[in-house]
Amino acid sequence: MSHAAKMINSTTYESDHREESKEAAKKDMKANIFGASGTAFSPDGSTVAIGTRDMIWVADTGTFQTKARLSYLSAAHFGGRKSLIFIGNEHLLIGADGVVMLWDLREGLVTHRLDLTSRMQSPRAMAWSESTQTLAYSSGAGANPVNVVHVDENGFGSVRGIPEFKLAPNELAFSMDGQYLAAAGDENSVSIRRVDNGALFGDLPTRGIVTELEVVK
Repeated sequence: MSHAAKMINSTTYESDHREESKEAAKKDMKANIFGASGTAFSPDGSTVAIGTRDMIWVADTGTFQTKARLSYLSAAHFGGRKSLIFIGNEHLLIGADGVVMLWDLREGLVTHRLDLTSRMQSPRAMAWSESTQTLAYSSGAGANPVNVVHVDENGFGSVRGIPEFKLAPNELAFSMDGQYLAAAGDENSVSIRRVDNGALFGDLPTRGIVTELEVVK
């Protein structure tokens, strides 16, 4: 093979490699924006919700029969893998583009919507406190990285930001009594703050991105 041919082959390879890298970067960007599929179980374990970007299925865990479906065409593009939470066994909280929705599984309808401050953002993380019937979410939209709101079958209460959080966390978890909220990914640490006033209870430095938190009884 001539020197010129080698140079052409090398240039072609490098060009193809750059194009492949660009395509991979696009896929990574889409994954970061759109999020992965979500899954949530009802408290009694009888029902599972499985979500993609475009559709949410709710199925019976005993028979695997589909009980309900929700399409983005009648709602909104759904968020990431931490954007499905059951409230009781008959209501599902759904994080989506620009909104958090309450889906009544008995009626098969989205009965209430909580609009976020930006339609371009979906909740990066959501957490539910059964003790206080409170939803916490982070979206990166608005002045407060972390917000809390009371939720019941009648809808959403008033949204309140928890002060002192600096960045939109990757994960949130309530204490068992609902008085404290742990946030991972907030300035390379796991910080625990009081829900009522944002006072710091504890701060654990981390050496990387933390994506999962779990409260152990």
